Amino acid sequence: MGRIARPPADDQEASVYWEDKWDARGKRFKANEVSCAHRTEAFGTIFVVTNLENGKKIRCPVQDRGPFARGRVLDFSLGAARQIGCDGLRRVTVRRAGYE
Repeated sequence: MGRIARPPADDQEASVYWEDKWDARGKRFKANEVSCAHRTEAFGTIFVVTNLENGKKIRCPVQDRGPFARGRVLDFSLGAARQIGCDGLRRVTVRRAGYE
């Protein structure tokens, strides 16, 4: 049985994380690289994330687990947040790459 595609996330809240620690894959987290954390998607899944405030888009691979705060859809690494123009909490649209 195949995976069921989840509906896209429109106008959801995302946040930034930058702590120097190990990620859920057991590798050292590198804050300045482009990556994101998602609760359930497989590691390596690529999301196309659009910042609703300025319209910037980024292709971001899932490399960690989170966010653990209620109501948030993604946690961005600091490097990804800089590219999309996010400095804390931001409203975003999230699509899997190839489905945007």
